[in-house]
Amino acid sequence: MSTETVLPVVVVAGPPVDRFVRPSLLWYVAFDGGLATMAAMVASPRVYETVATASPLPVPSRKTLLVFLVASVVLHVAESKVTYAMAKRRGMDKSAVRWGTHAFIVGFPAMLKLRTVTR
Repeated sequence: MSTETVLPVVVVAGPPVDRFVRPSLLWYVAFDGGLATMAAMVASPRVYETVATASPLPVPSRKTLLVFLVASVVLHVAESKVTYAMAKRRGMDKSAVRWGTHAFIVGFPAMLKLRTVTR
């Protein structure tokens, strides 16, 4: 009989790999396409009239669209800063700027992807 004691092996996960993983391209098309269309409608009365005429739904005024556009930019700046800080906190020093930049471009899907990658 052996008197050796066998100890269990404990595996401790290390920090996440410092990398950037782009959210789905569909997010970029949906969000940025909508923002680009809204910006074009704000900038051009002709584009606004074309979209308003073709739309089966009522279209907000250009002034209202401008407010939405400015609010969207402010929101994306905030999301970018939060995502950058989140990446830094999670040890993603090399890719934090890229995470923040993509959060500015596409918004919350970049933040969600970062959470998924670092879990």
